[in-house]
Parts: sequence; structure tokens; C-alpha cells
Amino acid sequence: LGTYRAFVELRGPRRTAAGVWLVALAVAMIPLIPTPIDADQRSATPEFITSGSWENYVSDGTLVTALVAAIAVLAVLLLVGAVVAVVRLRAQRRRALGGTDVA
Repeated sequence: LGTYRAFVELRGPRRTAAGVWLVALAVAMIPLIPTPIDADQRSATPEFITSGSWENYVSDGTLVTALVAAIAVLAVLLLVGAVVAVVRLRAQRRRALGGTDVA
């Protein structure tokens, strides 16, 4: 919301403040620039997997998944929920203000 307002203000009288905001945002994004990742030797696959013991713990048609995948799905669901909440709040504000557009 702040960045959107800064872009709008670039054409207005508070051009300097908007420019400072956008520069600060760009500086804050610098750590996101990709850097080389050091690779280490991977440890051997656990014997539980290589011996086939894992098959005793799952039924036919299922598989063993990593916890990382479950966390990623949860993160996506939380993000979608947050977006839906924001859209609903904006619609409520718009209705409360008599149908005017809320920036």
C-alpha cells in the first residue's frame, strides 16, 4: 500500500518523499539478489529408505513425503487466506463509504 501511494505521489507535490520511499524499498531488496550457494557433499540415503523398510509403514497407493512439502502447502494456504481477507475488508470499506473507490 505504501509503495502504491509512493508511485501516485511521484506526480504530486510530495515527490521527494515518494522518491525517498522508492529508493529505500530498492535498497531493502538488495539482499534478495541471488548469490552462489555453497554445495556440500550430501550424506548417504538412510538405511530405512534403501532397505525398503518404509514400505511397511504405508499402504498401497501412498507414498512417503518430506515435511518441507507440507510446510509449503500450508504457507500457500495461509497466503491465499490473507489475500481473501484483504479483498473482503476492502469491499466492506467500499460499501461503508457508499460505493466509492478506496485506495
